[in-house]
Amino acid sequence: MSENPAELPLHLDIDVPADKAVGCYADFVSVWHTKDVFVLDFAALVASPTHGEGPNGEPMSVAKSIITSRVRVPQVRSSR
Repeated sequence: MSENPAELPLHLDIDVPADKAVGCYADFVSVWHTKDVFVLDFAALVASPTHGEGPNGEPMSVAKSIITSRVRVPQVRSSR
């Protein structure tokens, strides 16, 4: 009896390599997407927030940050 693998239950056997086990530090995550992929940008602050101005001159805090990790998750299209 031949079964379609797409219809069978899926078990993920996941190993974390030693160099990835510690992870990386992030203060926040920004999530965005396109029609084909979801993107998670993990970022860390590099300096304390300072006073600044928004695009229309309104007062706001500005916090310099850097991306510490970017994860791209492709959209899965199912035929089910």
